[in-house]
Amino acid sequence: AGEACVDCAAGTISASGATQCEQCDDGTVAGQPGMSSCSTCVAGKYSDETGQSCLDCAAGTISEAGSTDCTACDAGTVASFPGSANCTTCQPGKYSDELGKFCLDCTAGTISEAGSTECFACEGGSVANLPGSSACTTCVPGKYSDETGQSCLDCAAGTISEAGATECFACGAGSVASLPGSASCTPCEVNTYSDTNGE
Repeated sequence: AGEACVDCAAGTISASGATQCEQCDDGTVAGQPGMSSCSTCVAGKYSDETGQSCLDCAAGTISEAGSTDCTACDAGTVASFPGSANCTTCQPGKYSDELGKFCLDCTAGTISEAGSTECFACEGGSVANLPGSSACTTCVPGKYSDETGQSCLDCAAGTISEAGATECFACGAGSVASLPGSASCTPCEVNTYSDTNGE
């Protein structure tokens, strides 16, 4: 008794003249025996129950400095790497997965706003040709949108369309649209006629 001062164990500290060691406060650690003070875990990490280690928050979660646990990212935001201090908002054309780890591309034919958890189909007459699109493009006259919202297709010869169309309409008798993708019908010239579907 009284022959030697013994190091406090890892996870505990003591002041000068102490008769016992005290556990580090929550969110702080003493990684080795004989430490004189506890260190605060930085943002993106949390203290284990023993107070000996600061551990990385898992991907999809974050923490503030001095934390004992981690918090899941809000919907539409992600933390892709372990030990992240902040969640990142998914950009337009992307959405967050359920675990908050990754921003995934919207499929062709769909779009999203920043911070989305899902994508929305383009309205009829407009398309998103590529995955990860942030806006739909209106089909020009002479074209119409397919059911998937991925492509604007040419109207067939003999038919026309206005901008933003989902279908094409035949030219009336006496006018024609000779080529696919025509935006308007052309009246038959003098000494010619058309009494069929405009081809």
